[in-house]
Amino acid sequence: MLKLNPQGLLMPSQNIKSSKEEMYHQFVMVISSEKRIDLFENYGLDGYIVRAYPVGHKSYSLYMGDKSYWMNHFTKTKINRRGNKYPKGFLEIGTGFYNEENE
Repeated sequence: MLKLNPQGLLMPSQNIKSSKEEMYHQFVMVISSEKRIDLFENYGLDGYIVRAYPVGHKSYSLYMGDKSYWMNHFTKTKINRRGNKYPKGFLEIGTGFYNEENE
């Protein structure tokens, strides 16, 4: 189950492994509103693809650079009017697909 803090931010402040189904249940069904249902059904997820490579793969260092960027950029909110940032998590929804032959 996904956990939110009192401000409505995902916790803990890291990448949180989840699924599209769990995300839908938590953010559309549990906190149900016509607007949330409409947004999900008409716009889907706001996602970014980060290709993950195993240790030893020729592109592993690129993956680690991307991962470092994501962990630094998306585990806190933008600065608010008071100059504060707050910790937050983000969802990692993987495909579970990796085929070395396709590289």
